[in-house]
Amino acid sequence: MNVTYLTWGETPRSYGVFSSQVIGQFIETIKYISDKKNNYEFVSAVPIIHSGLVREKLSYKNELNGVKKLLSEGNATFKRIPIITSQNFINSSFFSFKLFHMHSHKLLAKHFDTTKPDIVHCRSYHATWAALKVREKYKLKYKVIFDARGIWPLEVTLKRKESQESKNYKFLNGVEQYCLDNSDKVIAVSESMSLYFAKKTQTDIETIYLSADTSQLSTIERRVKRCKDKSIMYCYLGALSSNTWHKPKELSELFKRLKTLTPDCKLMIITTSPKSGFLTYFNCFPEGDIVVRSSTNINELKGLLTECDYGLMSYFTPECELQKTLSSSVLAVKTAEYLAAGMPMLVNKYCGGAALFLKDYRVGISYDPENLQTLTLKHIKELFDIQPSKVKEAAKAHLNYKANASKYSDVYNELYKGM
Repeated sequence: MNVTYLTWGETPRSYGVFSSQVIGQFIETIKYISDKKNNYEFVSAVPIIHSGLVREKLSYKNELNGVKKLLSEGNATFKRIPIITSQNFINSSFFSFKLFHMHSHKLLAKHFDTTKPDIVHCRSYHATWAALKVREKYKLKYKVIFDARGIWPLEVTLKRKESQESKNYKFLNGVEQYCLDNSDKVIAVSESMSLYFAKKTQTDIETIYLSADTSQLSTIERRVKRCKDKSIMYCYLGALSSNTWHKPKELSELFKRLKTLTPDCKLMIITTSPKSGFLTYFNCFPEGDIVVRSSTNINELKGLLTECDYGLMSYFTPECELQKTLSSSVLAVKTAEYLAAGMPMLVNKYCGGAALFLKDYRVGISYDPENLQTLTLKHIKELFDIQPSKVKEAAKAHLNYKANASKYSDVYNELYKGM
């Protein structure tokens, strides 16, 4: 069995989400299968102008070496394919979508002619579109997995401040329908996302949650804390700025409410987002109440989460049905990381994937961002009564690399046997 993992438009990095969610899970899946007859490769189609050139500049080659080193742990090879455009276009329009593909499909087909994959595991709409179009045009035989990660047409439409009647939305919705109907398997990262896709296609859908390295984060020792404790540290982890779905204003308002319920609490914000994009929203709090940190690897993250007690997921408040539909599928990587570290969660109820997971496994509570007064001391006490060990068990069973490796292995074997 020859397996290709395909990304399209993302900048390969040896840290952050690309390392943990993409490379980390792929390596664990390879190790789980442990069949030496199989061949694995990781292919990244990357714009010639990308964030690595801006952030790391000439030292970006060190990141590529780091990626290759990580993949070598699973005996997987690494291949880059150029996309002749700028990364700025990735979430843009009908026109820019085509720029992301017109010159690269031939290169991908040429590569596949050499490696002859049986299965192409596609992370994102772009990757799936490319794999399907190449298979169709060049009469290739591989199976395609559409690993969506999110509801991309809605995300783009909201970012562009357009309606579902716009030309761009209709085009991207057509891309989604093509990917759903022509793939051999669809992967959704939450139960609510599976339900959304199931209304649109007959293709088989598998729910495989986002995952984290629970083996490291779960070693954090914790004790149950109470509302009267003066050392309570809430935690916000991930991107934070007004131009993302994770709004600093929402987090600030939530923490204000928490300060009235647990007055001596503090908030640690762990992010690589520029402070200039969010810090002004927290000027209203006393000095020392807000602690800002960053991490680029699992060991740094583990050290920071050791200092925290409860995870927050404030997100944003949807203002229309389109926004509600989009947010209803959200689980987010931070969910896996908080729970793996034994941290019960407090989540915006509109983050449907995460809220449903917390309710089903009783490892956190949700709140109404439109009426924070309904978040009471009784709810906080319920949150604080959740045992960290129970939280870790839920993460290990459903949000763990190894648990998900078993599920991905089953998908690969099912598709391979059906060829």
